Amino acid sequence: MEKAITKKKLKIGSKLSICGASIIGGKEGINPLENIDNSTMLSITTNGSLPARWDTKLGYHPRRMIIRKLPSIFFDGGIVSAIDIVVCRKFPILYSETLSNGMMVTRNAKEEEEARREALGYDIYGVRQQQSSSNKKETAIERRVSGYFKIRICDHISEAEQPWATLLLSNANELNHMDISEGYRYKIFFVVPYHPKNKKYPGLDLKTTRVTRWEPAPTLNSLNSYKSRFLTKCDGFHLQDLSTDFDLVVLVLQTGPATLEVVNGRKLYKQTLIVTDESSSICRINFRLPIHPFSNIKGQVLGLLNLRYEMYDTKFDITCLKATDESESMSKISSAPEYIQKGIIHLKQWVQNHPDTVQEMYKRLQNIVQ
Repeated sequence: MEKAITKKKLKIGSKLSICGASIIGGKEGINPLENIDNSTMLSITTNGSLPARWDTKLGYHPRRMIIRKLPSIFFDGGIVSAIDIVVCRKFPILYSETLSNGMMVTRNAKEEEEARREALGYDIYGVRQQQSSSNKKETAIERRVSGYFKIRICDHISEAEQPWATLLLSNANELNHMDISEGYRYKIFFVVPYHPKNKKYPGLDLKTTRVTRWEPAPTLNSLNSYKSRFLTKCDGFHLQDLSTDFDLVVLVLQTGPATLEVVNGRKLYKQTLIVTDESSSICRINFRLPIHPFSNIKGQVLGLLNLRYEMYDTKFDITCLKATDESESMSKISSAPEYIQKGIIHLKQWVQNHPDTVQEMYKRLQNIVQ
């Protein structure tokens, strides 16, 4: 807003279309002529305001909300009244717990389920342990847990190359997560730009507020930058944006040993898989696995979602990837999305039909290790 005033794009006589304004200094509005000491003011934000035509009638806005395009949102412009978007990617829900000593612990859904089980007094076999009602109450109060997850979004109507933005949904639960689907359109009200501590993706970052609302909307337009999920081959990373997440279906050539480490009170198994696919290229994937590590899964076909690119090793011709808390692995076809199912079936058939090529990959890996 200050920049617009400085550049004289906003001056005396200009009209603004304002949405999401709030009163500060008082509970109710006041006649401007009676507001002598300026004790009551109307607070507006840049993201909640747009220039209006010179002949626009003053008064209440005829439209309920001002919908802003993602590229027009200012990162320091305050709350955004509304956006009309398509969900391009949805990531798994995570949980953050504040412990009694002030330490923050992040868990995935399986870890949180385990933590809830222990807090309620069940053992690993699901048998309820003897516990007094007062202890149960104290345990429930002591746990301060909040769920959250991220989605990548684009405008419902946008250019094919429009960069995606990232929206953090805070104070979320499993139902919130289930209600949102990739490829669907939503109108979202009252979100705010922010600077994440660990910025993962380029572009705009938004987060929900206590007053955020969602409205599913019919998908009337296909002219946007949404692209459905697809599989990347082990030799295909250079053809894509390396700042995005990658989905793969791979054959495991080697399962590395697991090393237990404790990060902020959280037990994680550090482990590496060496994998390939029908491209005959090799990838190394670094995992930090909660609960339990991979067993010896050499020769198995896995579906892997939301992997991150790290580097390309020119000496050994290996692409290095890493898994995060938002990564997923699946070997059962029944629990996998359709495109992963097709990829697993196709790769298993390829392995059966090309045993010599597979053996060559094992030999190549042995030469690299030696």
